[in-house]
Amino acid sequence: MAAPAETLEGEETAEEAQAEHDAREAFKKEAGCVADHMLTCEGEEYKPVCASTRSMDRETEEHTWMRKTFSNECSARSHGFSGKCKRYLTEGSCEEGAAYPDLDAEPSDEEAAAAAAEENPDDFKPAETDADPDGYDADAAAEGEAAAEQATAYEPPPTDPEAERLRGEYDAKRSEIDKLNDKERELKDTLDQDFGPSKVYEPLQHECFSITHGEWIYEICPYKDAKQKGKHGGGSTDLGRWDKWTNDYTTMEFKNGQACWNGPIRSMIVTVKCGGVNKVTKVDEPETCTYVAEFETPAACTEEDKNLALAEVESCAAPDADA
Repeated sequence: MAAPAETLEGEETAEEAQAEHDAREAFKKEAGCVADHMLTCEGEEYKPVCASTRSMDRETEEHTWMRKTFSNECSARSHGFSGKCKRYLTEGSCEEGAAYPDLDAEPSDEEAAAAAAEENPDDFKPAETDADPDGYDADAAAEGEAAAEQATAYEPPPTDPEAERLRGEYDAKRSEIDKLNDKERELKDTLDQDFGPSKVYEPLQHECFSITHGEWIYEICPYKDAKQKGKHGGGSTDLGRWDKWTNDYTTMEFKNGQACWNGPIRSMIVTVKCGGVNKVTKVDEPETCTYVAEFETPAACTEEDKNLALAEVESCAAPDADA
């Protein structure tokens, strides 16, 4: 049989450690100490309690009371803060003047040490205790709080399939109406435009024509605007917005373009001539920020132009006939 191990002087024996443990357990039992997880507190009635604890100033070794209000006993126990021990709880909110717990006398140093072992009064974080063999899991507690918040968070009412269908149909019809309104405005603008005699210039309304001159490209859009942009890219300059026809429908005027630096507001005058196809044949800037251009189109051809063209064709064909 093995000899019992020798115990050094001042070293705690196993029997003494067990006795200390039993005394601590007896104190907790007498004080009504239990542990709850915050998830078990869902649905608990709101009945505020004031949880008190004593902390010791390490420099002065003096004990001072601290207390905190919880919505109910279960919440106090789940957060630690001596709420695990009922003898440290009083009914009512701490802010309402609730008294410190009546212990007949101030807690002994042993009781204060037991309370300090259960929680940290600085941040109210619970510590592991023998009453909770698995220890207090702060991560699980945080997850429990998040789950509780989600459970009480606002949830939108369930959607009605029929209402959703009707709403979709309404949105589709609203879109169709908007497109029709846009088309109506476009048609009104077309009706208000001056397209010349017998509306001969109406085909030019949605067309643009360009010409390159030096390092610049000039673009003319009848009934809209005239622009200038670099041949190698970059932004465009507004030479003017469509204004009106003049000189018996032989001149297009574009006005109120971008302002020149220390110069006038840009503008363009386009002389319209009879031609076989729609094209810009010439562009120039005779004065600073004042532009001129020539544009040919079959729409500008008159009966006289047609007769002259026929006569020229006939004169060219006559020698062939004689031959």
